[in-house]
Amino acid sequence: MKRILFTAVVLAFSGLTVTGENAPEKSVNSLDNIVASDVSAKAGDVRGINDEKDVTGLIYALQQKERELQVALDEIARLRAWIKKIKAVSESESATMHYNMGCMYKLYKQYAKAEGEFLKALKISPDDPNIHYNLGILYDDDLGNKEGAKKHYKRFLELSPSEQERAQVQEWLSSLQ
Repeated sequence: MKRILFTAVVLAFSGLTVTGENAPEKSVNSLDNIVASDVSAKAGDVRGINDEKDVTGLIYALQQKERELQVALDEIARLRAWIKKIKAVSESESATMHYNMGCMYKLYKQYAKAEGEFLKALKISPDDPNIHYNLGILYDDDLGNKEGAKKHYKRFLELSPSEQERAQVQEWLSSLQ
C-alpha cells in the first residue's frame, strides 16, 4: 500500500496547476488533499495482477515513480526555502519603506502620519534602533509626548552601538526626567 501511495502522489503532483499569489505554497499544501482522494482508486489497479512478469514490471515502475517522487519532494523543499527567503526580504523592504515614509512625513510636518509610518515599521522590525531614535525625536520635539519619547530613547540606548548618538540621546533623556 505504501508504494501505491507514492505512485498516487507523483501522478497527482505531475498534473497539479495552481495560480495566484501563493501558488507554490498552495501547490505544496494541496498534495495531501489529492493523495487522500486518489489512493483508493490507484489501489484497485494492482489487484488483478497474477503474472510474475507483470509484478516485476510493476516493481520497476514503482521504483521509478519513487525516484520521481524524491525529485518532486526535493523540489518542494527548495520552493519552500525560496518562499521563506522571499517573505523575509519582503518584510525587510516593507519596514524600510515605512521608515522612509515616516521620515518624509516628518520632514513635511505631517506628524501624525509620520508617527503611523514609524509605528508600522516598528511592528515589522522592533529592534531597529533608528526607528526608536526617530520616534523619540518625533514624540519629544513635535508631538509633545514626553513619555513616548522617554520610552523610545531608552530602547534606542539599549540597541544602539554608536557612541556619538548614544551621548546625545542620553542628554535628551536626562532633560526629560
